[in-house]
Amino acid sequence: MSTRNKQLRLDTFRTYAKVHALSGIAIALCTDNPVQICTTIGREYTVAHALGFSPAELLAITRNAIAVAFTSPERRNELLTELSQWDDADSAWMDTKSSTLSS
Repeated sequence: MSTRNKQLRLDTFRTYAKVHALSGIAIALCTDNPVQICTTIGREYTVAHALGFSPAELLAITRNAIAVAFTSPERRNELLTELSQWDDADSAWMDTKSSTLSS
């Protein structure tokens, strides 16, 4: 895929995400039937990252998915707690990068 096509896809996804976010509609990456659509959730996140979604944006998308998941409130809280550890690790990583860049 050419750089121009990648940028167009990224712009389309970002516009889609922004319009939905401004409308109060959450977006999530999902694979309801991975065999039928020939993908995995890992591949969907890989593609989203390759299209330019930041780790913070991907964590927000994951939070959206957990919020609407068909699961018990207890399991939802467990997943959100686990996800917050990734959020903390991402923040620590970004702090390390920032201090390295400013040195």
